Amino acid sequence: MVDESIYTAYSGDEYVDSAEGPEHGLTEHGREILETVRSDAESHGVEVTTTIQHGDPVETITDYADERDVSLIILGTKRRSAEYRALLGSVTDRVLRLTNRPALVVKTATND
Repeated sequence: MVDESIYTAYSGDEYVDSAEGPEHGLTEHGREILETVRSDAESHGVEVTTTIQHGDPVETITDYADERDVSLIILGTKRRSAEYRALLGSVTDRVLRLTNRPALVVKTATND
């Protein structure tokens, strides 16, 4: 999921074209992560479907799951300060509140 509010809030004046801008960087990083997830899952015999979507994370995740009748939404979470959560909230928390689908939350590693 590429949160378009991140790259649309940035003017990107120093970028010559979109292939150099923040949207491209976020998309490429997402592709790399998804390929790692796919490879790990398939090595364990788990079938996965991956996609990169652009938009509001919560709406995009819940709409995608409903449109494709997914059997399980898997979301990551990591430890954040109370101030961070109060200011920015949590995509995972909001998806859990809005979806009627089964969901699994996995604590992700941190680089701290």
